[in-house]
Amino acid sequence: MPKDFPDLTIEADEEALRLSGALTFRTAPAFLEAVRKAARSGRGTLWISLQGLQRIDTAGAAVLLEARAIAEAAGRGFELEQTPAVVRDGIEHAGIRTDPLPRPGRGGLRRLLRRGLSALSTAGDYLAFLGYLLAASVRAPFRRRGFRTVLALDQMVRIGINASPLVALCCGLMGLTLALQAAIQLRLFGVQDYVIDLVSMSMTREIGPLLAAVLVAGRSGAAIAAEIGTMRVNEEIDALKSLGVSETDHLVIPRVLGLLVMLPCLTFIADAAGIFGGYMFCALDLRQDPLYFRTWLFMDLHPQDVLTGLSKSVVFAGIIGSLAAFFGLRVKGGGEGVGVAATRAVVASIVLTIVADGALTALFYLVGVLA
Repeated sequence: MPKDFPDLTIEADEEALRLSGALTFRTAPAFLEAVRKAARSGRGTLWISLQGLQRIDTAGAAVLLEARAIAEAAGRGFELEQTPAVVRDGIEHAGIRTDPLPRPGRGGLRRLLRRGLSALSTAGDYLAFLGYLLAASVRAPFRRRGFRTVLALDQMVRIGINASPLVALCCGLMGLTLALQAAIQLRLFGVQDYVIDLVSMSMTREIGPLLAAVLVAGRSGAAIAAEIGTMRVNEEIDALKSLGVSETDHLVIPRVLGLLVMLPCLTFIADAAGIFGGYMFCALDLRQDPLYFRTWLFMDLHPQDVLTGLSKSVVFAGIIGSLAAFFGLRVKGGGEGVGVAATRAVVASIVLTIVADGALTALFYLVGVLA
């Protein structure tokens, strides 16, 4: 039976509470009493439906935290569902997740469709942001208070120079492992000399650019999303806007430019480290002379092999930087939101990087660059 309180209606059963009206300082005690009764009378997750809620104040958001504690003390889970946009921001600032896991047995297909539409909406927002970023990048050098070279140089040091030992180590081990695996098979046919070709071409065309991009996405992409997201949560971006400073010019463009410059450099380091790892295996296991290795290398490795990898790395840098900034600027909900944004930025960057790698490889193959 629905219970009416001043400005709040509560429909209760053992599994869920459905609220409508206003959850405020005046109606909070009645809501907590309903939560206590529902928590004692049922099992499993206690669902709080906010579909009919029209208003919530600070006390209402805080009382939701108390309701979660009551449910957990009774041995039950606690989830919010059907949260209207008008109250979502206030709830998320209190640190409560408003996008719970799908409720078992209730509208699973509808939730799946809703999440698919949400993903399409996010993709559209990202494309719009990418277009705005490109336009702002063209305008920045000509604006009086736009692009700052010092910020870009600082990002180049943090993204490129500080990451070079990690990239060199990982790619060197990858080249060594690749040579080992190739030699096992090529020995069967007596053509182990081609280990040099396989390692050099694989590293320069595919593995070097892709592995460097994945490492940078996990290291620098997450850092960029977290930095910008923290500034959003702490309202530092709003302070910049009040001073007439564009967050795109001041925060996004220097980071993206740092990636565009340094990721090709890291890719070159990755290529060199991978080839050196392959050489170490050839020298120690296959007993190849350094002069012999170098002759084979320069005879079969062509400039276009290196250039295709470097050109891929420029595209990868744009993807990583733009996605990290995009998710960082969309942060909501305090520290938890920052962590979610960093995770989404890394996952989306790696997925789109692999997709772009496949598309570029197919394009190079069709135009005959990889002949």
